[in-house]
Amino acid sequence: MSEILQQVNAVCDRLDAALRDILSTLESPATRETAEQLASVEQAVESLESKGVPVPQQLQDLLGSLREQVRRTGESAEALDAIRSRLEAWSQLAAAAVPAAPRSAAPRKPGLREEDLEPLIIDALAEAGGAARADDVLSAVEERLGRSLSEADLQSGPNGRPRWHATAEWAHQNLLDRGVAEIGDQPGVWQLSREFLKKSA
Repeated sequence: MSEILQQVNAVCDRLDAALRDILSTLESPATRETAEQLASVEQAVESLESKGVPVPQQLQDLLGSLREQVRRTGESAEALDAIRSRLEAWSQLAAAAVPAAPRSAAPRKPGLREEDLEPLIIDALAEAGGAARADDVLSAVEERLGRSLSEADLQSGPNGRPRWHATAEWAHQNLLDRGVAEIGDQPGVWQLSREFLKKSA
């Protein structure tokens, strides 16, 4: 029975890693830029309508397209969250069935962890003056990592980018959650929070 539990836990771990890769694509800077572009187009359309100016068909088409993209992304994220919740429930039920087989016995997943990348992201942003484009931050972090990047880190994820990029984006999200970083003034920009910069000055 303990062997079955270990197999279930291994499957859960693999599924969780796949879900994180997909969620990182849905939460990527490109997705946020689409949402910001939608807000700008909606504002332009509202401004034209308030002045009684006919809205060009091309602008209406763009508005419809952006709304559809944002709607699909939101539905995909909700579906993945639901899957993750069921996956966690399944894992807990399996663990409860055989409490003698601790999940901690499972080997650590290969590759970098979010906590490995968080200080490197902070250092890269600090050296850049507190803010930089996400791609520039990743390049700076990659230089620091050098040969420590494993084959697992360099494998391509669903979005075609190295898997460690997805881990870095989750690490950045952790920094946002803790108030170390804040949403950039421009799309695709990562920046340290004013509060953090004051404390570290």
